[in-house]
Amino acid sequence: LLSLIGTAAACIGIKDPTTFKGFAAFVIGSVMDALDGKLARATGGETKLGKIVDHTGDKIKVFYTIWKMYEADTAPRSILGGIAAFNAINAACSIKTHIDNPDMSQAPEKSGKIAMAMEVVSLILYSAGKFAELHGLRKTSNTARALGGLAAATAIIPATLSTASYIRRASGNNHNPEKHQNTAVNRSLGIAALLGRIGEPSRQ
Repeated sequence: LLSLIGTAAACIGIKDPTTFKGFAAFVIGSVMDALDGKLARATGGETKLGKIVDHTGDKIKVFYTIWKMYEADTAPRSILGGIAAFNAINAACSIKTHIDNPDMSQAPEKSGKIAMAMEVVSLILYSAGKFAELHGLRKTSNTARALGGLAAATAIIPATLSTASYIRRASGNNHNPEKHQNTAVNRSLGIAALLGRIGEPSRQ
């Protein structure tokens, strides 16, 4: 529910971010959407349906925000295009992975969470820059946009790592070191047990 409210508020707010009401709705909605997963896990209310709704809402909000910011020339097109590209690849890989293996977890790794957080911060700061510019606050506008660019740059490495992870899942090459380690241990124990049984007749 929190994810739906956050997505709706952010999408409504970004339609008219030049007003304080619209800008506040966008910021509050974005923050709510970013925190809903953590709150669900903290309260034990996380469900499979909730995860799907959360991930879907995140993508809808991001793509709609990018589209509206592109129309209003709120942020550099290179940054908007980069965020859109990373999210599009991740979404496509998630769909393929779900089709091929519905039981596989679609939860983003730590790098993905960091990338998403920095992308959201970047979009909020660029929106704040546009809001400040339209209200005659040139210095505040420049500062907000500079910080928005810094946030976008910070997101590049974790976004690249996250996208690589999504691609590995989709291609069926998602290696889990812990899983392989447990498998190796089980095999070693099995071989030891087999050798023990083979050696038993010779001791009789």
